[in-house]
Amino acid sequence: MEVFSKLLQKGVEECTNFKHHSKCAALKLTHLCFAEDLTVFLGADVQSVQVVLEALDKFTRLLWLRENFTKSEIFIAATPPSLKKNETEFAPVQRRKLPVIYLGVLLISGKLTENDSKPLIDKITARTDSWAAKSLSYAGRLQLIQSVIFSLQGYWSGMFILPKKVIKAVEQKLGSVLWNGSNTSASRAKVSIVLDKDNWIWNPARSESLVNIQSKLSLVEIGNEDRPVYITEKTGKHSCVGPWNCVRKKCPKVKWWKMIWFPIAIPKHSFRGWLTVQNRLSTKDRMLQQCANLDAQCVQCDPS
Repeated sequence: MEVFSKLLQKGVEECTNFKHHSKCAALKLTHLCFAEDLTVFLGADVQSVQVVLEALDKFTRLLWLRENFTKSEIFIAATPPSLKKNETEFAPVQRRKLPVIYLGVLLISGKLTENDSKPLIDKITARTDSWAAKSLSYAGRLQLIQSVIFSLQGYWSGMFILPKKVIKAVEQKLGSVLWNGSNTSASRAKVSIVLDKDNWIWNPARSESLVNIQSKLSLVEIGNEDRPVYITEKTGKHSCVGPWNCVRKKCPKVKWWKMIWFPIAIPKHSFRGWLTVQNRLSTKDRMLQQCANLDAQCVQCDPS
């Protein structure tokens, strides 16, 4: 990539009419490289596109490495239709629309919206709608959610702060998959599902523990005025706030919380910063207290 960078830089310097991207003109930024991926930024100009293609052609003749246009994508915005047609005639690349998706995550500078989270919902739906997932038992669906689908949500949560509507939609979808095996039907994890007026309605028990639970609950007589009451709430209605306030330990606010938890912070960076403040990072001195057989030599100070 260093060879291509030099070729592109030389081409830009020789071309007097080269147009940088509007957001990259101040830095004169033309491209970014990450691993084997290359992103090129330039203005909506045919001559600028020609400079990039000439640099790629020189790179091919020097190193015998050719670009793969079938795996390449072009994003064109705020450009006249005639110019869009001319730019796509230079190379058979795929046309895409913003925002850019890289490694399964959107590349955006602002907050994640409900519409931006659609790829996450689509991925979860694709996983749960597959024929293999539909043939799983309850235990298999639980394992699928815990080991696979939660990792998708956790990966996104490490990059963005997910909107409340998205989290609620994911929970509803996973709850429906867990109890019904389908993400389209309503969840059956409710007391009202096993009640029909004044009688209990049970599904066949699959274990001795479930048989004992059903036999004990069957002895409970249900009246017409019976209704569930949640003692953690003053109103008697269910919410997630009440149980959480009952089990969590309440402490006064610390002075440094705004340095760690602020609106545009990256969640995984905030978590690591919180661990640092709490002195809970897995540093080598802490690991030595747990494992005496660990080598105490500093990795950076190791003469070998």
